Amino acid sequence: MAGWVKRLRQKLRNRRPALILASFIVLALTVGVRWYASDRSDQADHNQEAAAVLAAQKLEMVIQNRYLLGPMVEERRTFSTKEMDQFHELAKNLTFIKEEQGKYIFERKVDDLSPVLKEKGVIGVDRNGMLTLYEGDPKENNVIQTFFQIDLERLETSLPAEEINQLQQGIHFSSLAEFNSILSTYGEYAVMSHDEEEREIR
Repeated sequence: MAGWVKRLRQKLRNRRPALILASFIVLALTVGVRWYASDRSDQADHNQEAAAVLAAQKLEMVIQNRYLLGPMVEERRTFSTKEMDQFHELAKNLTFIKEEQGKYIFERKVDDLSPVLKEKGVIGVDRNGMLTLYEGDPKENNVIQTFFQIDLERLETSLPAEEINQLQQGIHFSSLAEFNSILSTYGEYAVMSHDEEEREIR
């Protein structure tokens, strides 16, 4: 019996360094796995926070629509960071003006009349016989542009009183074609300058 115990103690004594090393290895692996798992969890949290911040950020695009005639009209669009493709697709057909306090301002040239003119624009004649573009009723005198002097005497002898009265009240138009037609019609009664009269004679 004593011999068996002695041999067991001898074996354990011989294996002690290996057991100690194995214990250190197990401890190191345990700590490493826990650290890795914790680090991955923290990283995932940071990624989610960053994604949430980016998703919350917005880009505001201001488009200044400038027309052949009439006031400029602004159009505003907002894009999230997930909609950058849409932002760039729209921007490539516009002229960049400037960036101002997080707003990206672009310009668009529109070969048409301003919507304001299509809704409220009228052409009339003022007290001095100038063919004039108004916004709204000519009596309110909200002048947008004057064009040329009308020869009122020739106008009155050439056109019916009803049409002359309509011009004095203001003629509404709703398209560029109608606008050009009115200008062309009354352009025939424009007072010519001295140089223009000479060119007509020649």
